[in-house]
Amino acid sequence: RAGVGAAGAARELAAIARTPAPEFARVPWASLSDGLLVDSLQDGVTRGVRPALLAVLGAVLLVLVIACVNVTNLALARGAQRRGELAVRAALGAGRGRIVRQLVTESLLLAAVGGALGIVVAAVGVRALAALSPPGLPRLGAIRLDAPVLAFALGVTTITGLVVGLIPALQASRGELRVGLERGARRSAGGEHRLTRGS
Repeated sequence: RAGVGAAGAARELAAIARTPAPEFARVPWASLSDGLLVDSLQDGVTRGVRPALLAVLGAVLLVLVIACVNVTNLALARGAQRRGELAVRAALGAGRGRIVRQLVTESLLLAAVGGALGIVVAAVGVRALAALSPPGLPRLGAIRLDAPVLAFALGVTTITGLVVGLIPALQASRGELRVGLERGARRSAGGEHRLTRGS
């Protein structure tokens, strides 16, 4: 029944095994003196493929963490490159909140595009894996993208976008205005020198 766990079902079946009904006589080989075994149907169905599925889950989580770390590193490098631009914006009167909002908005937009592409790739990949799966895989028809999966993807996308946008934004907004302007001026001067030398 709903709400009854394996331990409760085992106790109930043990009580039934110990007290046979008089109108249903038991033959000696069916005395149930050893009790009854209680096993979850889901465990019984998935026991053969559970290690492989857990290995796939671990690999997917590892790839997800690596992708998030790489995106964060790229965003930090891009934020360091844009420090001169942000310093100029701050010198022209842009407040710290406006700079943070701009960088977070850019990051969330990129994360939303990446998340949408990831969902499309996941939908195609699930269909391909279901078509290539071994014939003994249980509940093959239940393998699909559903609402919890989409909610998880939306949550991961939003958190990644916020983190990737906030870290460089806070670093850029904490930086000294003079240092950012000097770096931007050196970069511009270096580019002009290379252009002059090339001509």
